[in-house]
Amino acid sequence: MRLPDFLDDPQLNALRRKMGADRLGDLTPAPRRRPLTPEELRTLATGGLDIQTLDELAVLSDGTLAYRGRRVLLYPRQIVVSTHRRGEPLPLPNYHVANCRTLQKMRAQQPAAGYAVAARTDGSLQVNVVSGGRTRSKAEQLRVCPHCLAKIAFRDYSQHPPQDRKAKIADSFTAARFFEHWPSDPAAGQFCDD
Repeated sequence: MRLPDFLDDPQLNALRRKMGADRLGDLTPAPRRRPLTPEELRTLATGGLDIQTLDELAVLSDGTLAYRGRRVLLYPRQIVVSTHRRGEPLPLPNYHVANCRTLQKMRAQQPAAGYAVAARTDGSLQVNVVSGGRTRSKAEQLRVCPHCLAKIAFRDYSQHPPQDRKAKIADSFTAARFFEHWPSDPAAGQFCDD
């Protein structure tokens, strides 16, 4: 059985115009992503899963990031260690918890590969550290992106308070605290506004 083309129906088009529904909606179903397997859930909670592109991430209604139905932290899997001219190591990169302006810029520039997602609560993220031509895998304590803190309004963090107050707020942020307020399973809801 073939359905009629309702766009050719003058009565429906007149009704649509009367309703002010000039634009047609997109009825293409969203691609269904398979849920994470129990093994993938364990890896997400312990070591992190590599992603191919940033397009694999969903942005939840609260601005946080999700991967295949689970709220996650996003971080670079490979870290190249380099130093200042004075020989001091450069700071490690940040991890992201929200669709902040830095992440939006990264998405616009390229669908970057080389990232991983995790739901670890201890703050240790499994990275590949490249130094002196050698690569070794290790857990590192990365810091959260300050733009992400502003995006989720963590403890009223914004771009406007004095720098010392912003630093205290950023220092109080932990992955455990993040997942306490924004559970890895978004269906569990948001708990409190600490």
